[in-house]
Amino acid sequence: MTETMRIAIVDDEAPAREVLRLRLRQETGVTIVGEFGDVARAIETMRTDIPDVIFLDVEMPGLNGFSLVEQLGD
Repeated sequence: MTETMRIAIVDDEAPAREVLRLRLRQETGVTIVGEFGDVARAIETMRTDIPDVIFLDVEMPGLNGFSLVEQLGD
């Protein structure tokens, strides 16, 4: 049995999220569990359901990607 990797995408630019989403959908064993345009929404969701991998834009308006990492911890 193949384990599915749960992935979230966090980027303020919709076209960047779309490109990544389309590429990831071509991979087997990958499930996109969240797509967020801002860090605040991502943090709100990921506090209770942390994915295996986060594709994260570091520079975004308001809270940046480092804020997400700091607030989620390990």
